[in-house]
Amino acid sequence: MQEHTTHTRRDARTPAIAPREDAPGIPRIAGRRLVSIAATEQFEYQESNDGGEQGGGEGGGEGGGGDGWGHPQPRQPPQQGRAKKAAKVVPYTLVDVPPALQRELDAFTEWRLKPINRDRQGVSVEPITVAGNRADALRLLGWLKTERNVVPTLCGVFGSDRLGAAVQAFIIHLRARGRTYSTCAGYAKSFIAIARFVHAMRTARASQGVVVSSKYVDDMRRAHQQTMHQARQEQKFAAAKPKAWLDWSQVLAARCKAMREYERHKADEDGGPLQRKRLFDATLLTWLSSVPPDRVSVSRKLQLGVTLKPTSTGFDLDLSTPDAHKTAAIFGPTVTPVPEVACKMLRTWMAVEKLGSAGSTPFVFVLGDGRRGTIDHSQPVGDKRWTKVVQAVLQRHAGVPVAPKDLRSSFITFLMSDDHADSQLKNAVAFAMRHSTQQQASPAYDKERSERLWAAAVKVAAEYAGRLDA
Repeated sequence: MQEHTTHTRRDARTPAIAPREDAPGIPRIAGRRLVSIAATEQFEYQESNDGGEQGGGEGGGEGGGGDGWGHPQPRQPPQQGRAKKAAKVVPYTLVDVPPALQRELDAFTEWRLKPINRDRQGVSVEPITVAGNRADALRLLGWLKTERNVVPTLCGVFGSDRLGAAVQAFIIHLRARGRTYSTCAGYAKSFIAIARFVHAMRTARASQGVVVSSKYVDDMRRAHQQTMHQARQEQKFAAAKPKAWLDWSQVLAARCKAMREYERHKADEDGGPLQRKRLFDATLLTWLSSVPPDRVSVSRKLQLGVTLKPTSTGFDLDLSTPDAHKTAAIFGPTVTPVPEVACKMLRTWMAVEKLGSAGSTPFVFVLGDGRRGTIDHSQPVGDKRWTKVVQAVLQRHAGVPVAPKDLRSSFITFLMSDDHADSQLKNAVAFAMRHSTQQQASPAYDKERSERLWAAAVKVAAEYAGRLDA
């Protein structure tokens, strides 16, 4: 494969970058048109337009690039007309995927997923990981096409000796738009995988004795190493808790409030949409607070007969398949009984939703809008929508829209407090939540660690000083 760095100007009638659609994060093929949202983040920003043509500023447009790798060229004069400034959402995901690029993406997917692959160093990954890699690649390719007029090819871009400079410029842009170093590191990790794929393909096709340059792979490794270092520093000095935060006791109080609301109106509106919502809130909060908050997808994709198995006494949470969640292959299979308090609410919710029919495997936590007819339990709630659902439930009953991932942090902060110092218990819960004890104790999860350590040091210093004063 030859390095491809031809730079062309796209037809102004056919925009290379289209507005983001509310589509899942996993790419799907529809003919030769692929719409994808980056798995690392939903990368959008508000851009002010000073009355020029759409995309005349940063984010796309005729004449907005350079020679392809950072050397600017004069922009085309803006169209006259609209003088009023307008805020625009400018996503960079490449929407129109050329057939050649699509073939490269498909080859990359096969290369990453194949269990045994002599051309690949390392093990295979789950499909969701590959979907994220592809989506992140389309984000960079869209940005390069818009800002640098670079033809979007996988091997041409990710096999170029100038990839390091391009990714560095991309990361600088991300930082200027307020993205964290953790986000930048997520992109760099995807770019390593794609660069390694390109290098493996070139090595496999090279003549015997020919050494294929790995400069682009090495550049991506350095980019990932450096962004991860900055991310760790950033994390240490970040705010201790997010703005939308609840202590674990407040989460339990929200659950109790939801239960009281449901019980109080149980006889008032038999089967009505409001009572259905109250039952959903009570069931969801009971589940989230009585089972250690696991990977977010475990609750979102809780599926009767698949991950939620009926038993003679209640239910088991069955995470015994490699795709049960993103770290299942690392931590191994688990089958654990669901607490009785959660089983009781689940039975009530499933009876109302008529989810127990033989042979069906419905997804449990689907609220929808009961006023619009039948609710579809055949598909789980989308990941972005799930965050909004959980936030809305906690807003209703605690006044704070806490995200699902922050429930994990709240529980761990509660667990790591001085009142729960049993190391064996902490190890057990770390395993149940699918991360290491070191990760559990990090600032990313334990939001009060620094305060506890500082308070302990102050206490020791004060006690010692008190001895001398005496």
